[in-house]
Amino acid sequence: MEMTYKTLRKCSLFRDLDEPAFEELLPLLEEVEFEAEQHVFDEGGQGRALYFIAQGMVRMRRKGRFDSDIALVDLREGEVFGEMSLISEAPRSASAITRVPSILWKLSAENFATLEERALEVYITVLHNLNSVMCWRLTNATTKAVRALEDVIQAEANNLELEQRLEKNQTGLEALLHSLRQSGRKIFDALGV
Repeated sequence: MEMTYKTLRKCSLFRDLDEPAFEELLPLLEEVEFEAEQHVFDEGGQGRALYFIAQGMVRMRRKGRFDSDIALVDLREGEVFGEMSLISEAPRSASAITRVPSILWKLSAENFATLEERALEVYITVLHNLNSVMCWRLTNATTKAVRALEDVIQAEANNLELEQRLEKNQTGLEALLHSLRQSGRKIFDALGV
């Protein structure tokens, strides 16, 4: 697939680049093709590249606490993933698996460093946009975490309310049982039993 200026501008990392900047960046991108359900990279693996989806779809997944497989997001044409590996040498925080046959453009950390040497202004623009993407994702993740926490708090409040109702009912049932026992004794006493 031929990478064009128009295609590259669909990606938030490259949206502010003009055609001369595009010409600086293009030789540093590597086209990679994947079949459906193919792993681009795995959680915990070492990675030193980001990917831009030229065509297709990629699902980001992560292992949960109990080895459950959690789908985080489905990314589509024009979106980027794996960007943290250009900044950090930390292991991959999630797995990336293609959902359909996909064409990705890869920017390795080595080529990103080459961009810094060859075209500092282009490098700074891409780095600025990379920071914007990461900030947006952090804000989005924080919002989701707060909502999940609010759901847990609400569930706990509901459980507490239910426990209080059950305690009231238990107290009422105990009083009813005590009353029935007393009534039963009176009946037995009256019958001489």
